[in-house]
Amino acid sequence: MQETDEFWEYIKKCVLIDRMTCRASIPTKENLDRITMAENCIKSIDQHVSSRMDNQEYVEAAKDLRVVDGEIEVDDLAAVSVGEDKGNYVAAWVWVSDDDLVGR
Repeated sequence: MQETDEFWEYIKKCVLIDRMTCRASIPTKENLDRITMAENCIKSIDQHVSSRMDNQEYVEAAKDLRVVDGEIEVDDLAAVSVGEDKGNYVAAWVWVSDDDLVGR
């Protein structure tokens, strides 16, 4: 399944429902642990979505500067990894034909 904002909103709603169910139940240790886990999960989802939005500039720059049609492609929601210098790495698809494998 491709990662989209709708996907993350759906996951977040599922976690929120679980948290609400636990809060409405008898306050056992298991329910309190599930509430804590749900709250941590919600924070992680929010951070992930936020960082994806922050990284969109790098994805767009990679598309503009590095894409070679049919050879190097960059997805709209490409993974971005923080670099040690002034920049980030953007995941890309590189085409390798069967003929490229001959003689390797």
